[in-house]
Amino acid sequence: MVKRRHYFIVGGILLVGLIFGSFFDLQISAAISDSKNGFGVFLGAFGMVPGLSFVAFLSGVLFYHARKNISKTWLKVLLIIASILGIGAASYFGGSDVFSVNGFNYQFASKPVVIMVSVLIGLVFASGFFVLGNWLGRNFKSKKTWIVCLILLIAFALTLLGANETVKNIFHRPRFRYAIKIHGDDIPFHNWWEPCSNYSSYLEQFSDLTKEEFKSFPSGHTGVSMYVAFFLSFLSLCVPKLKKHSLLLFYSGFAFALLIGFSRILVAAHFLSDVCFGGLIALIFMFTSNEFIRGFKLLEEKPKEVCEPERSI
Repeated sequence: MVKRRHYFIVGGILLVGLIFGSFFDLQISAAISDSKNGFGVFLGAFGMVPGLSFVAFLSGVLFYHARKNISKTWLKVLLIIASILGIGAASYFGGSDVFSVNGFNYQFASKPVVIMVSVLIGLVFASGFFVLGNWLGRNFKSKKTWIVCLILLIAFALTLLGANETVKNIFHRPRFRYAIKIHGDDIPFHNWWEPCSNYSSYLEQFSDLTKEEFKSFPSGHTGVSMYVAFFLSFLSLCVPKLKKHSLLLFYSGFAFALLIGFSRILVAAHFLSDVCFGGLIALIFMFTSNEFIRGFKLLEEKPKEVCEPERSI
């Protein structure tokens, strides 16, 4: 696993971005945003897929070790169920933004048939990484690998559903793309530390607004994309040829998260402080998981005991 100083470096970069955005969020978004930018729209539709692929991959590794290394039937069944839920979640969330307002903004995105197509798109990606995880899972020799998978899946869930969604529903920060840019002074700009407590009155006043337009802070896309850095460094543990490149893979994943964050600002879905704070939330859970796994040596294979021959007296 990556050493802690690299998490501090990445955290420092995100923290600087958060501070800078705290003073210049509105100016940056006003200067570069274009809600119809094709590059940004495409990454909005598919940007979370690589991060969610990590969930599918972990589910595949968990599925393999549940079948091969767990002797207790009840635990084996529970872990297999958990792996199936993991690929299900990756499929659902991986396709949920394709046609939504955060993606191609298809007018019939809420129709059951469109939702089914979205999930099917997510399932295609997730299935491939699930199979990859199940195949490479044998390269993790530790009998505690299933614990590692559970820890990382829980960390991901807390990042996506716990921290991000909880914070979004506390602050209700208006997005620039619609609430502010379209309605102007009617819905004023809010700094990230200023909760929009009267957002419900805006929903009643303007029929073209939805709750989604008040979920700017923090960026879920950026938080999920941060796990690509963890995914690539984790992948190097089970592919011998990649071990010497683990650090490069980690920073490549971080660069991808920055690209996703930039695209979210570009299409006026988020401000700079939103994407940096979303990345910081993910990084905290990643770092905590990394330290826990390293501290308890959960990925290290227990050496076999060697019996020494008895000495003759």
